[in-house]
Amino acid sequence: MARLLARGGVLAGTSRFTLRSAMRPAMPWTQQDYPDSLKNLDPKVRKKAIDIANRLVEDEAMDEGRAIAIATSQAKKSVQD
Repeated sequence: MARLLARGGVLAGTSRFTLRSAMRPAMPWTQQDYPDSLKNLDPKVRKKAIDIANRLVEDEAMDEGRAIAIATSQAKKSVQD
């Protein structure tokens, strides 16, 4: 299930935007509800990536896309070691 809520609109007259938090506060990802980009990961890596991404988004107020990319990279390294 996609975590981003598509909300077409015009911002500053010309830009289109997509904003998950435009209508509601961010909810943490779970093992049953996570970004599509994590679906092909090993379950151990995916669990770790979900934990890391949730912390980055909630504690660091990081953009979700960036948090997912960083979390995936860190989770792969962590599980390899």
